[in-house]
Amino acid sequence: MERDFNNDEFEVFLKQKADQCKIYPSEKSWKTVHNALHSRWKFLTFGGSLLFLSGLFFFGNHFNTGKSSNSAAVNKTPGSQNNSVVIPFTPSFTPSNAINPLASNQVQSNESRGFSSLKNPVQAGAIARNSEQSTVNSNVDASARLIKLQPSLLINDLISERMSERDDVAFDKLMNEESNLFAADKMLITPLLEEKAAKQGEIKWLKEMSINNINLKKKSPFNLQFYFSPSVTYRRLADNKSSSHSNQQTIPLSSNNSNIDKYVDHKPSVGAGIGSNILFSASRNLTFKTGLQLNYSRYTIKAYKSYLQKASIALNSLGPVGDTITAYTSFRNFSGYSPEELQNQYLQLSVPIGAELKLLGNKRLQFTVAGTVQPTYLLLNDTYLLSSDYANYAKEPSLVRKWNVHTSMEAFVSYNVGGIRWQIGPQFRYQLLSSYNDRYTIREYLIEYGFRVGVSKTLR
Repeated sequence: MERDFNNDEFEVFLKQKADQCKIYPSEKSWKTVHNALHSRWKFLTFGGSLLFLSGLFFFGNHFNTGKSSNSAAVNKTPGSQNNSVVIPFTPSFTPSNAINPLASNQVQSNESRGFSSLKNPVQAGAIARNSEQSTVNSNVDASARLIKLQPSLLINDLISERMSERDDVAFDKLMNEESNLFAADKMLITPLLEEKAAKQGEIKWLKEMSINNINLKKKSPFNLQFYFSPSVTYRRLADNKSSSHSNQQTIPLSSNNSNIDKYVDHKPSVGAGIGSNILFSASRNLTFKTGLQLNYSRYTIKAYKSYLQKASIALNSLGPVGDTITAYTSFRNFSGYSPEELQNQYLQLSVPIGAELKLLGNKRLQFTVAGTVQPTYLLLNDTYLLSSDYANYAKEPSLVRKWNVHTSMEAFVSYNVGGIRWQIGPQFRYQLLSSYNDRYTIREYLIEYGFRVGVSKTLR
């Protein structure tokens, strides 16, 4: 008994350990096993669906073919071998004679189909009249088509047949028949000729309208242009030769040498311009333009940081004694305790007025030169002026000119695609008047070299 008890504990121990090592497969594994065991049901389902659709298509096609053949058999005239319409030309040919026999046959066929079996005579009469009218219309159309195609052939055959009889009575009868035939021909062909004339008149009217529309949609001579031009700004300094101040006589540096560039360290800086123009095409190659343009120009000044000191700016004057403006500044031109970079900056609004001249190209690719004169107004400025002894830089807004004039020259390549004209090319802009008014003893002229990118579109 003790050994059995020990065996039971050992089996329980093994079962517990085995339960701990169980591995449960994932749901994806069960789906894979299930698909592997039931793969043929997919093929059976697909095959059964394909067979069912094929059967529906076959029976539907067979039903439509039988229906079309039955309708063709019903439309055939009894006793005819094909679907063509044959109009019997009798000696007494008139439109009514050509129509009434077929109409009567059609009415009889309609009665044989069951119109006579209707209990209501009024209803039967109305149905018969409608059927007769439709038959008459169809016969008139068929006669018109036949006479339109071969009127002369039928007349010639009829005349040759009657002339063989060599009978005066027959000849008179023939002439009556011929006149009746021509009357029928005229009655049936005249509407066709009128329809043709109406169509020709409509075509003529459409042509005239299209020409008028083309003339109305003439290309407008006005174009709207937008452009952007990054640029590099240089400056040119010169001594104001009209200077007559007397207090510079004690400053040998400024009075003995007028080449200011030797005593300053200025570097060009990057600016930009943006604007919009209205273009007017005066001719094929000449275009006038005007608009608004905003320019940001600047250049860098190499200076030195120093203690606060007084700087004197001599002014031009008419009298024997020159006027002087005194300002306090901590920036020196020659020496100081640390280097400093200053910026002379200008924000200007101008109105360019000029023209473009196309030199080379076609409707798509062109090479053009342009020039403008630009009255300019100074919106903002941050400017440092050089003192009379060139030793200091100081600010004095009263000496900066508000109104100025610029000129520009451009050469660009333009490409027209999708009604939009793209332009790209170099630009040169020069300031005609000094940045400072005539009271200041130094003149400054800004020079800008840019690269212009523009786009223009015709105004509707």
